[in-house]
Amino acid sequence: MPKYISPNEIREQDRLSKQLENSYYINFIDGDNEEVMLGIPSVSEQIVAQSLRLNQMSGEIVEIVFDNTIIQPLKYETEEEQKFQQELKRFEDMSEEAKERLLNKFAEMTKDVGFGENVHGFAYDPKTGESVITGDCYHTVANKVLSNKLEATEEDYDRYERRRILYGLIFTVEEFSVPIFRQAYNNYLDDNCHSKSIHFLSRQQDFIPIDYEGNIIKPISK
Repeated sequence: MPKYISPNEIREQDRLSKQLENSYYINFIDGDNEEVMLGIPSVSEQIVAQSLRLNQMSGEIVEIVFDNTIIQPLKYETEEEQKFQQELKRFEDMSEEAKERLLNKFAEMTKDVGFGENVHGFAYDPKTGESVITGDCYHTVANKVLSNKLEATEEDYDRYERRRILYGLIFTVEEFSVPIFRQAYNNYLDDNCHSKSIHFLSRQQDFIPIDYEGNIIKPISK
């Protein structure tokens, strides 16, 4: 199964590439260094070279040659982020009657064995950052798929550690332009895993996160 990469992850990868390119330029091309170079490497070569160098450096040196060269981007919302925030606000402003109709629609969409292309299973492990999206009649086994993967890679993994993995179903409905993730029934997480899951969902902004009762999943109140 191919790894699911969200649009936000792609943007983060692009941003890191630009930061590596800028770090290489400042340390090896800008100023007097350019005079002793036989030629200027391509952008791709600069990114790869700087990445390899950083892997061999101590934390203190990395801070000097990379962290201090990072240009902080201007804070603005992309069209995708604006759309997500608008749809999130629309969901929060729904009346109880409208929310009940939507939950009934979810039940209708999942009454048959094959849920169809508008329903996907989702599972996320906050301890490793691993996530799984399933479909094609395997919507309800995303948790098992991820558990099997973790069991194969972690010596001390306990598949019966129920309060670790966030899982549920993702619904695509015409009422919203952003998919909706509904947490599975009785999927209770411990406080630490809950907090990390909330951070992941709010950062990804791929779907509106709600619990089984239809409430927006939010940080635990202290």
